[in-house]
Amino acid sequence: MQSDNPEIVHDAYWDEKLNIAKIYFENEFSYLSDKLKKIIYDRIELKYNMSKKELKRAIEDNYFNNIIKEKRK
Repeated sequence: MQSDNPEIVHDAYWDEKLNIAKIYFENEFSYLSDKLKKIIYDRIELKYNMSKKELKRAIEDNYFNNIIKEKRK
């Protein structure tokens, strides 16, 4: 996905990651208990929330604007 908004790209990436996890749970890892699947899925969601906070901090620090400025030089 291409977008000038890093939050949109971030959310699209994690949506796809969660969708892939669901597909694997239903097919490849169908033998796992529901409890274990929930633990794994919750861990993925935790990583998403942590990365979302890091992204917001990077946006506040103008991290992406600085990268764009450097590439345009």
